[in-house]
Amino acid sequence: MKCAESKATARKVLSCPSTAKGMIQAARRKKCSQINHTCTAFKYHCLVNAWLNETLEVCGPDVLILGKISQLVYWI
Repeated sequence: MKCAESKATARKVLSCPSTAKGMIQAARRKKCSQINHTCTAFKYHCLVNAWLNETLEVCGPDVLILGKISQLVYWI
């Protein structure tokens, strides 16, 4: 599933929110719903990259994560 617009929204952060309230606040700050896109959905995500050395906030489609590694690379 490609989502070309996601790449422009990726930003390194020190850590991901650790509470539901923190996730809601971060999603509001990121404003994914206000960005024009051609993806199936465009929602806030915060995750560790595949090398486990960076934490990223990004807007992108809902994706079921199987196992321990996000499929982020497929949609950016």
